[in-house]
Amino acid sequence: MIRISQMDEAHAREIALWRYPGIYEQYSFQFTKETIGHLLNGSYFFVEDDEDGLIGLFCFGPSARIPVLDEAATYTPDALDIGLGLRPDLCGKGIGTSFLQIAMEVGQKLLSPPRYRLSVAAFNLRAISVYRRCGFVTQKVEQNIISGQSYYIMVCEQ
Repeated sequence: MIRISQMDEAHAREIALWRYPGIYEQYSFQFTKETIGHLLNGSYFFVEDDEDGLIGLFCFGPSARIPVLDEAATYTPDALDIGLGLRPDLCGKGIGTSFLQIAMEVGQKLLSPPRYRLSVAAFNLRAISVYRRCGFVTQKVEQNIISGQSYYIMVCEQ
């Protein structure tokens, strides 16, 4: 059975220890007071199931955005930003689509957005494939002003 709850300190600490391999390493958190505080800012949820325990997290709003040059033009108020992450050992196992759908169902119940928006690194073809299967289309390409990497800004109508 799947359980979804508002992020708490114990789960935030566990997530802050997650390390992603290879090109996905940029998604690893840092185990710092600031990271724990960010995960506890009220926009994050954790997802558990009976078999695997903690399987992932998702967030809504500004926490799901990347830093861009013109935030007002990229992150317009007509969509709810959504961010998500699976536990590193579960990535690439074929559960991304159902995990994203769960997050979108929670967003719909809590916030009833007209559409969703997510930001994904252009190199992350595995995630982009999942997002497209769930109905997301690329709206624009932006550059993360801190890392310099290209990101797809994708939207999905509800």
